[in-house]
Amino acid sequence: MRRLFLDTNIILSFHFNDAEKRQQKAIDFIFSNIEQGKWEGHISLITFYQLLYFIDKKIKNPITSAKRAYKYLDIIQLTPFTPKLLKQLDISHLPDYEDGLQFICAQSGKCDLIISTNSSDFFASTLPVIDPLNFVLQYG
Repeated sequence: MRRLFLDTNIILSFHFNDAEKRQQKAIDFIFSNIEQGKWEGHISLITFYQLLYFIDKKIKNPITSAKRAYKYLDIIQLTPFTPKLLKQLDISHLPDYEDGLQFICAQSGKCDLIISTNSSDFFASTLPVIDPLNFVLQYG
């Protein structure tokens, strides 16, 4: 089974339904296939926290926000984080430290690839990085 690491922008676009139309359809298709068990979806704790933050920012109710965010954990797994890999991270090749941490989480979770609408942020990744639409065209 293909293990997909979903960048923060993917889960936020899915939740808020705010990606460009073709990308949104691809994101919805990816989540549908994760729910059906065709693929495994993985996110980092960083992404989970950001999801909680943006849901709460919109509805301003921490309990309701947490309940909405926690529902994602029924279909998406939090990747384990291996601190040893963090020490190996060469931040000089990463434009954004947060994306470097995402990459480390994808590696720790033994994911096959990273799905992001900002693939250029992962130019130093040793894992394949693909946007949702191209992923669906290739693997859907």
